[in-house]
Amino acid sequence: MVAEGLVCAIGQAENKRMLEEIWVGRDTISVSMLQFVDDIIFVYHLKLENILTIKSILKCFELNYGLKVNLHKSRLGVLGIGQRNIHMFSQVLNCRT
Repeated sequence: MVAEGLVCAIGQAENKRMLEEIWVGRDTISVSMLQFVDDIIFVYHLKLENILTIKSILKCFELNYGLKVNLHKSRLGVLGIGQRNIHMFSQVLNCRT
């Protein structure tokens, strides 16, 4: 039930075009979030707007459900971008690379 709240918030941000999704395959399927137990992988274009939107959604999630999101224990993984930009985005999120 708690995870459904996060999925709903992410879905609303996507519908309002606040997050730029990744589209894959011939059928252009959107891949934005993968969840396994208590781990979540967000899959979006690496843009500052996306980073700030995800950070805001996670903060609202914390306040709404009273659960702590440990960004400092989280990792930022990216493909095809320079180390300098990765470091900048990880500082914005307060996470590791």
